Amino acid sequence: MKTTAREALSFVKENDVTFVKLSFCDLMGRHKNLSILSEWLPEAFAHGVEFDASGVCGFGGERRLFLRPDAVTLSVLPWRPQQGRVARLFCDVLTPDLAPFACDSRRVLKDTVEELRGFGVSAGIAGSCEFYLFERDEHAAPTLTPNDFAGYCDAAPLDRAENVRRDVCLALREMDVLPRNSHHARGPGQNAVEFTAHEPLLAADGMVDFRSTVRSIAALNGLYASFMPSPLAGKPGSGYTVALVLSREGENITGTARPGGQDTASAFLAGVLKYAPDMALFTNPLTNSYTRLEAVESPGFAAWGDCARAALQAGGEGPMASVRLRTPDPAANPYLLFALLLKAGMAGIREALALPPRAESDAAARAFCRLPQNLGEAIERAQESGFLRQALPGCLLERFLSFKRAEWEQYLAAQDRAGWEHKTYFLQT
Repeated sequence: MKTTAREALSFVKENDVTFVKLSFCDLMGRHKNLSILSEWLPEAFAHGVEFDASGVCGFGGERRLFLRPDAVTLSVLPWRPQQGRVARLFCDVLTPDLAPFACDSRRVLKDTVEELRGFGVSAGIAGSCEFYLFERDEHAAPTLTPNDFAGYCDAAPLDRAENVRRDVCLALREMDVLPRNSHHARGPGQNAVEFTAHEPLLAADGMVDFRSTVRSIAALNGLYASFMPSPLAGKPGSGYTVALVLSREGENITGTARPGGQDTASAFLAGVLKYAPDMALFTNPLTNSYTRLEAVESPGFAAWGDCARAALQAGGEGPMASVRLRTPDPAANPYLLFALLLKAGMAGIREALALPPRAESDAAARAFCRLPQNLGEAIERAQESGFLRQALPGCLLERFLSFKRAEWEQYLAAQDRAGWEHKTYFLQT
């Protein structure tokens, strides 16, 4: 919904919106919000709304920060009551003098998109995200019992989540997130939704909306939705495949990328490949992320091609051409994920990198740089990365690293590591 602050205020008044959720994400990408009554929205647009940032992960160095709504993001939450409606606005996080807060990951992506325009190209991002649905016990607490035991693309009655996915897709469409399709995935209780392409900021907002919508509608159906990368031992993990379309003057140039090429598309993809290991801490931010990546069908090398071990897959021709990054999982902060993906591509263009040969087999993929195998390796790679230090604000990177070092140390110290992961991640992702 493209709109100005004045148009947003008119919409709120004319459509019986009583509450407005001011939404943002913490450093790890977890959805946060502060609700205001709609009569206070003009004040929020003009001066922002103060909140105590000390309790927000990654914001703890600041006591007072402000949320200022981005009017373009106004959307009514379809599953909430129609009388006294509830709307949502994503916000910029500001310091007390109303300057951009350096650790606001949404701002990092905004600035990155502006930087990309300087290269004469734009990017569209689509994707496909998986999640699990679990039963709740008699006290409404989540269990590890899947809501069904169906398999890939099974239909009802084996697939017991058709109505959940239907309600999710209808709600997302009303919120302009635009799902393309949905289906039961390979694991018991596992589902997948695929999205059409948006410009990067809207795509990241859409991912936050998607996770929130799935959780809310699952709860309305007496279920618990988990975006944990690998919640069930021995079962398929949940991935977040990111599909990238690179355009110049409205024309899709992604398909022009060729092995050995140094044109814009080729160099961009070469940059993504080169810096994929550096980005692992952000594409796969949990110890549990690497349980998923251990699976045979998951990418383990910074290669490109159609083999199972390639991080990038290219497909399509002309307007349908896209490149899919297969490494990320749903626990990633989408704003930082997309920002680093674009930053890596721009670095490839600056460095005039040549796109390496395609990996046509798993054996060929192993000739490429290996991706980190656990969170500890990802932390070490990130600490040594000159690319990350140029791509991200220094305070943001240091805070992210600090949180992840502490997390890794807790994991190593845990006697029951699987139990520690479940306790730490199951209710947070």
